[in-house]
Amino acid sequence: MLLAQSGSEKLENVLVASLHTQEASGPALLAAAQAFDPSITKESFYRTLRKLLVEEVVTKQDKIYRLNFRWLQRVYRFSKRYIETSYGVGQDDVLSFREGDTISYRFGTPNLLGIYWAHIYDMIFDLHDPKVPILISHPHEWFIHARTESESFFLNRFEEDRKLVFFSLASSTPLDKAFKKGWDSKFRQIGVGIHLGLKRTEYLNVLGDFIIRVSVSKRFSEDLDSFFERNPVMTPAAKRELIKLGSRKDPARMTFIRSRKEAEKWRIKYNKYFFVPNTRN
Repeated sequence: MLLAQSGSEKLENVLVASLHTQEASGPALLAAAQAFDPSITKESFYRTLRKLLVEEVVTKQDKIYRLNFRWLQRVYRFSKRYIETSYGVGQDDVLSFREGDTISYRFGTPNLLGIYWAHIYDMIFDLHDPKVPILISHPHEWFIHARTESESFFLNRFEEDRKLVFFSLASSTPLDKAFKKGWDSKFRQIGVGIHLGLKRTEYLNVLGDFIIRVSVSKRFSEDLDSFFERNPVMTPAAKRELIKLGSRKDPARMTFIRSRKEAEKWRIKYNKYFFVPNTRN
């Protein structure tokens, strides 16, 4: 089953994580897989890749492999191995959440977390009232480097949909500042060195009354901090190191909540750093 952590299923996970970072030719994808795990053979690689094509997880066009967009929209169905509850969440389920409802998920790697996180986030983003700023907090914005294509799509949607985001980074390393310089705009207000009372292992999204709280392991958090401190610029070698770090087996958790009271508390905290209009109607 895709998203498992052993044998051929582990190789499927490696290929999906790599393609979620960027599309690639067969030889380039093989090189990325072997960089993650040198024991991967050419035969097992192409056998697994053919299986993913048959299952419509991956598509191929002009010798370039990409993740199937329709599969990405349904990716939560494949993550049940890591879901602590007995069901996934679709848009109808999200709409039916009442005040105080919560659901938690557990993942084997940060990258797997990121894929499902994006799925949940996109459902809420599509429904979100553009008059209410979206709140985001990360220790570092590492996704823009490790999953450049998908994260750029995510960030560009704020401008395209004219929805305002207040994006706070707890750190202010050169790479964090470079992210602010490159992406700060009318609809993407980005602040660095902002401490909101979250731990270094915690990430936050607030969209209206919906809250997504993410936690990674202390080991991953410390290694990520070390990476950003050691790399003032993003070189190809540094990017490979970061992608490998995100694909490493490391537990991660996501909790999805609907709570107007908690969302309002976060908006008050953000009011110290950003202008947050009154959202009470």
